[in-house]
Amino acid sequence: MLDERGAVAGLLRFARELRWSDVPTPVRERTIQGVVDTVGVMLGGVDSDPSVRAQAVVARTEGTGVVRPVGIDRAVSWASAAWLSGISGHALDYDDTHWVTILHGSNPTLAAALAVADGSGAVTGEKLLTAYLAGFEVAARVARSMPTEHYSRGWHITGSTGGIGAAVAASRLLESDAPTLTMAVAHAANTGSGHRQHFGSNAKPVNSGNAGRNGLVAALLAQQGFDADPAGIEGRVGFWRVMCDVPEPGALVDGLGSTWEMLGNGIKPYPCGVVSHPALAGTERLLGNGTLASDIDSVELLVHPLVVELTGKDSLHSDHDVKFSIRTLVALTCQGHGRDVTAYSAEFVRSRPEVRELFGRISVTASDRLGTDQAVVTITRKDGTRAVEKVETTPGSPADPISWEVLRDKFTRLIAARGISPEQAALAFGRLRDVETLPDVSVFTGTRVFAQ
Repeated sequence: MLDERGAVAGLLRFARELRWSDVPTPVRERTIQGVVDTVGVMLGGVDSDPSVRAQAVVARTEGTGVVRPVGIDRAVSWASAAWLSGISGHALDYDDTHWVTILHGSNPTLAAALAVADGSGAVTGEKLLTAYLAGFEVAARVARSMPTEHYSRGWHITGSTGGIGAAVAASRLLESDAPTLTMAVAHAANTGSGHRQHFGSNAKPVNSGNAGRNGLVAALLAQQGFDADPAGIEGRVGFWRVMCDVPEPGALVDGLGSTWEMLGNGIKPYPCGVVSHPALAGTERLLGNGTLASDIDSVELLVHPLVVELTGKDSLHSDHDVKFSIRTLVALTCQGHGRDVTAYSAEFVRSRPEVRELFGRISVTASDRLGTDQAVVTITRKDGTRAVEKVETTPGSPADPISWEVLRDKFTRLIAARGISPEQAALAFGRLRDVETLPDVSVFTGTRVFAQ
């Protein structure tokens, strides 16, 4: 059996020693896309209900700080900057997803890293990318090391493991040595939490914000010599033993340096959970092949059971209800709003009688013979003819990676929803895409990315 302590040490050694020059070109490209997408989603989520309420909490609980969260010009503490950026980045359910584990690893990792970048100054694009990649690889491998019962028990894996990646990224930018990095990860593991019970509420994005903040604070605690048990992950009553029955330590080190978890990351084309995407993709394809929304009599969905479990809401009292209602999502897609982030609100749906009427003619059946990346969509037209689309791979998934063109369109939609001009959006997108050569990435915090 693989030595658990040795596996943890091996993973952290890899994270500490990683150099951008050693990263293969495809991994570099996906990492840069991750920065562009995540900062774009953070910017787009600043005016969301969870972010606005969280900003009000920070305003009541602390004075003026020195660090700006992404998209927010008010200076706050380092910890609050990571917290607010992490909440904004997950508020729209539009942030990327590690396909195997359903971990949203980029958001908390970059929330912590960008807070350090703005607080310490002079963090180059190459340093940010390396720290982000190191943190993401650690978080994803820790997530992989826990069998499926971790998620099925009710843990929100972004809350439980995202802080570990955030701690690694922050520690890299703080130039922590090996023992200090080990302490930072132990502190982060000690704070891992978040429950799926809260999916469909404002508490879900708070899990991501907590992960970013806790990871950053863990790195700072370790830098101050604040000790923890170094076996925080693998110890007898540590992270692994609490979070799952039998961990798989091999997941931490198997293929390390040759198999990259970043290549298993997917960037969302639709602003909702990835379990819904196969059904939305199938609906889009049928409509693209000549079926008109006005011709639809009914829609039948055959989906993985997790789709029904996570997105089976029928009530539409809040914006979260829309994102967790597969029938509403498909009805929106049938009407051409599948990629429109402004349409994913209860107010929008209530104002569209055609969406609400079609909702009642959509049926959903779960099948354990389908994978999470699969769905069968059947549209029956009013003339009695039927069109069927079976989805085997989802757009934006590792098997069908997002293109720069689609990512640019997503970014532009997100920024436009905030009332920012296309010219400013194009300027911001260009700066983010050129992150690798930037001398100071603090331009990504506050609203400076839009400055002429």
